[in-house]
Amino acid sequence: MLQVKEENGKIYSPVRRKWLIKTPEEMVRQEYLCVLVNSYGYLLDQIKEEENVTGRGSAQARADFVIYKTTEDLQKNNNPLIIVEVKAEHIVITEKEFIQGELYARIYNAPFFVTHNGKETKFWRVKKDKSPGYREEIENIPQNNATEKEINALYAKLKVFREKEFKQALDACHNIIRNSEKLDPAAAFDEIAKILFMKVYAERNLRKGKENVFSLEWVEEAEKYTKDFIQKTFDDTKTEFGRSVIFRKDEKINLKSETIKSIIQRFERYNLSETSVDTKGIAFENFLNTTFRGELGQFFTPRPVVEFMIDMLNPQENEIVCDPTCGSGGFLIRFFQKVQERILENINQEYQQEKQTIEQSMSITEEQKSEKILLLFQELEKKIDITLTDTKLWNLANRCIFGTDANERMARIAKMNMIMHGDGHGGIHHHDGFLNTGEIQDNNFDIILTNPPFGMKEKNKEILKKFKISENKTVITTQILFIERCINLLKECGKMAILLPNNVFNGSESKDIREFVENNGFILSTVTLPRETFLSSNADVNCSLLFFQKFSQTQQKSWFETIEYSKKTVEIAQHETRTSIQEILDRKMSNSTKNENSELKKLQKEAIKKLSELNKQVEIQGRMLAKKSFDYPIFMFEAEFSGITATGEQNSKNDLVFALQDYKNYLNNTDLNNSKSIKVHFKDLTRWDAKKYIYKLDSNYPLVELKEFVYEHSEKVKLFDFPDQEFSILGVTNKEGVYLNLVEKGETFNQPYKKVKTGELAYNPYRVNVGSIGLVGEEFDNFYISPAYIVFGIKEEKRNTLLKEYLYLVLASSWYNPLLRAATSGSVRQNLTFDLLTELEIPLPNLEKQQEIVDQWLVMKAQEQELKENLINFKNNLSQSILLKK
Repeated sequence: MLQVKEENGKIYSPVRRKWLIKTPEEMVRQEYLCVLVNSYGYLLDQIKEEENVTGRGSAQARADFVIYKTTEDLQKNNNPLIIVEVKAEHIVITEKEFIQGELYARIYNAPFFVTHNGKETKFWRVKKDKSPGYREEIENIPQNNATEKEINALYAKLKVFREKEFKQALDACHNIIRNSEKLDPAAAFDEIAKILFMKVYAERNLRKGKENVFSLEWVEEAEKYTKDFIQKTFDDTKTEFGRSVIFRKDEKINLKSETIKSIIQRFERYNLSETSVDTKGIAFENFLNTTFRGELGQFFTPRPVVEFMIDMLNPQENEIVCDPTCGSGGFLIRFFQKVQERILENINQEYQQEKQTIEQSMSITEEQKSEKILLLFQELEKKIDITLTDTKLWNLANRCIFGTDANERMARIAKMNMIMHGDGHGGIHHHDGFLNTGEIQDNNFDIILTNPPFGMKEKNKEILKKFKISENKTVITTQILFIERCINLLKECGKMAILLPNNVFNGSESKDIREFVENNGFILSTVTLPRETFLSSNADVNCSLLFFQKFSQTQQKSWFETIEYSKKTVEIAQHETRTSIQEILDRKMSNSTKNENSELKKLQKEAIKKLSELNKQVEIQGRMLAKKSFDYPIFMFEAEFSGITATGEQNSKNDLVFALQDYKNYLNNTDLNNSKSIKVHFKDLTRWDAKKYIYKLDSNYPLVELKEFVYEHSEKVKLFDFPDQEFSILGVTNKEGVYLNLVEKGETFNQPYKKVKTGELAYNPYRVNVGSIGLVGEEFDNFYISPAYIVFGIKEEKRNTLLKEYLYLVLASSWYNPLLRAATSGSVRQNLTFDLLTELEIPLPNLEKQQEIVDQWLVMKAQEQELKENLINFKNNLSQSILLKK
């Protein structure tokens, strides 16, 4: 058996047949050579080491190992079978190493390549028919002397089989419990979680050397000497994880002994402490998603969305994160992974820099250099040992990650999920997310990442009184309350990424919420997600992402001073009007005639109303002025695809990748590359959704707001008051416009209907985004339409400026439809209220041009009608030419 040879600060290379300076990289390389020889059966005569590939088209490139199928292939310089790229243990294998390994494999025309860093090994296949950059991770590389059939079989065995295998074991155990114990899916998972935690405890504390003792054989042997050994082991597990409060003190495993042993046997081949984090983490996450998609789907944020939110905030080492509604722990897991990668990269950079300094030293021998480099490596290795207190990774796992969930099962799932992904579970609590507990306190976190529960109501008076946003309210939706909760948890200048329903971003009813947020920090970015993102979680809701940074005390003070100054400016501009109003209010009733006193009462009533309007103007105009003075840019993006299908599968269509790239461009003050990206200024911000600002008109004619030209017609008639009378009811479609839908007696109606007039327009507020809008013709005058429809017309004084037919043609056109869609609001159904309609702009040519456009339309409409009649006549008269005349 080949073993690593070390002597006097040197290490022997059996392939090169010489002693080399002992460096961490060389140690890993020679250790992996032993794996290739001892485990895979390759001969030293089949392997080249530190092979210069310059002659194959790459300058100064060296492959760590080049492995040939046979000794003869090596001698004849035929194409090799495998390329191996090796790095020192703490070096994260990144895209750079993957590309390098793939490049070498392509240069050599090798079908396999391996990346290895002492702790993690990944196997890859290169597809020659694909362009560089396309590779697929596979399960393993072939053994020496493998047949072509075995090589081809392995070549086709993707890495996902390893993940699927572990997930299948989880599924099988879940089914064993459900079938044997008749437990529901969630209760069955609880029992699996107990056994998995017990397995983690046993692997950490009860192993014999490197042997995994948590097997059925070991358990049955231990039961001969210890009564209730399994329950005792579970009790020890509860003690081990006591700080994490994963299980109640009196909790038992609620399964029959045979069931427990069956599950232990299923899992005994897996060592959870050594199985790749990638393999067990992804498998466990997929298991959770399929197990709980129906019942607890709302707790799972799709992985592409999680990764995007974290990448947008770009967390740094020593930053502290919290998710007050952590669900399955997805945000905290990805935060842990992201910061861990950054720590390892920084350690590697430090190592490479100091190593270079040592190597360039002229005052010490090669042996002394080797010794210094090894000591440096060992010192840096300690910094990233997660098992040692106060190291960088220990600090990350134990002092930087916190979360709560009010659902006990989900808190447990989050802890288990985090252990499967590399740990960091100690800061997870089963607790009400609105309340402080342990380290989870106000003003304590650099980053908040969360997807709060939607649609639930908070009525607890003790909780409501803790928040400003619920002042004078007896009930409030949880997602709104969590906005303030998250802001409170942030430190000064801390950042938040939160997923919220779209009505928070664009609903008129949420205007106060948006102002509350704007009063507490900067809107960094908003990103609209497609509807399909959460369909697989049984949530048919349109959502968007808000990225926010809390004000410092100085910034908060500056903003409120700016608002007060701006309000005062508006109030001063109203001085004359306010003075005249005050004079009217100060007048006293006299002893004069009753009519004079009545007139004064009327004037004072109007003055109070006017004063109220002025005060509203102070609030509205003052805020607008303050925004101009306090202006800053905001990045917005509208995603059509989010990397997730309606069935919950991940796919390659992911606009969030482009959003992240454009956000980086935006931060670097370079041009935005995507048409779905836009930079919006705070001074122009009325809503938070990108679509409001992306879709703009360019016209040869002036653009005017509809609010100047239109009125809403809401006259309604109680048709049920006339039970025997027949009423004509209109409908609207995107093809016919207004049409006669049905004729019914008044007794069939249970609500008042709107009465329409010739020349008015009507639309379905929930279907206007697909063009359901129409013009009421003379034939439909005084007919009726559903009260759910919006009916409006052109103001009398504007009819010489804007033609009703022209307005209809603009609003019903396909080129204008994106603006209608952009104006809609709502989370479940997109709604265009009359108020939102009036905020739209249309191009307004002079009356002569409008009439020319309308005349052309009328001519074509008449031609269309004539063609329809001719077509009908042709069909009806077809018999004259094809049937015998009698």
